[in-house]
Amino acid sequence: MIPFAVGGFTDLQAARSAVLDMCNRFTGGGCVAAGEARDGFAVWVRNEEGQLFLGTGVDEASALADGRSRCQPQMLLPCKKVLTRLAGDLRVFGPRAKEYDFRHYGAAALPDGKVGSDRTAWVAYNMDTQVDADRYAIEACQRENSGSRPCQIVGRGLSTRFHGYSGLDGSKGIFTLLVRGSNTLIDPENRETEMLDAICKSRGTYCKVIGALGTSDEGEGRQAGVTTLKWPLD
Repeated sequence: MIPFAVGGFTDLQAARSAVLDMCNRFTGGGCVAAGEARDGFAVWVRNEEGQLFLGTGVDEASALADGRSRCQPQMLLPCKKVLTRLAGDLRVFGPRAKEYDFRHYGAAALPDGKVGSDRTAWVAYNMDTQVDADRYAIEACQRENSGSRPCQIVGRGLSTRFHGYSGLDGSKGIFTLLVRGSNTLIDPENRETEMLDAICKSRGTYCKVIGALGTSDEGEGRQAGVTTLKWPLD
């Protein structure tokens, strides 16, 4: 999702009302104000879960550093810059109405947060909210495990894709990457390889992706549901 922005207002409440009205008309509701910049720069950055973070500063570099400081503490890859604006810019900004811009949340769950002997993760997709995605993934995982092992969310996000990986040292897990434009990963910067390196090289092992599922199934009507991601036998 691309952020919405307005500028050139002398009244903060008027600016908030204008940007929320634009966002809610486009998305159908549920927008919240992310922040504001006064007499300076605003930079939005996005992590691999699709979350947006706003940084502000006297110049673009300081605003970008501020945004990344809010975005990256628990991220393995650097957060990407999405949009830079001057507080006095009179233009409005928002995404064009395209089918893939509408929100599809997903989540992945594992028993105890780890790949177990059943080699299965449960993935909720096409959900209207992140709360729904988390709940359905946890419930499906818990049903199959009879409540014996508390299930945990190991991946979540908006317009994201959950990648299962396996390492030569026997390690297994899930990482999340943002997708753009469709449920197929557009990866000109080779982020999949970067993520595998960040997870596995520090342990001195080699990892590979065994499969991936996205937050949207791209199917007819895009019905919400839960499916499974399975690891093959070694």
